[in-house]
Amino acid sequence: MGEKIEKNLKSEYDKTDYLKNNTEKFGDVMMEYVMPMFERVEGDDAEIKIIELAVLCWNLSFLSEDEHSEVIMSWFNANHINEREQDNVEFIFRYFLNRKKTYFSHINIMIADNKIERVGDTIKVNLTIDYTKN
Repeated sequence: MGEKIEKNLKSEYDKTDYLKNNTEKFGDVMMEYVMPMFERVEGDDAEIKIIELAVLCWNLSFLSEDEHSEVIMSWFNANHINEREQDNVEFIFRYFLNRKKTYFSHINIMIADNKIERVGDTIKVNLTIDYTKN
């Protein structure tokens, strides 16, 4: 299954230049990136938190692996994640980092800013894209 997803993504979103001029398509890429973990959580707060973590991990993927642990620990401290919860949350971080590396490494667009909010039964995600990474 992973190989099929990778082939579909690479063929459909192969050119970063295409994504630069088509923010809707980048939104599709982000949904593809987030969806497997999103489908595993329940509750409004958990759904929004998963999207927030996915956006953070997308950008974190542009740093070295040595920096990943440092940023993750800083995030734990800033969000008051106790030691008991850290393993579960770190799994989510590692999942998204691995997913970006495996299926989306060819897309070098950073997310400069985001706003995630629930509007009725829908989660509205606004992303500001930074093309300077390319």
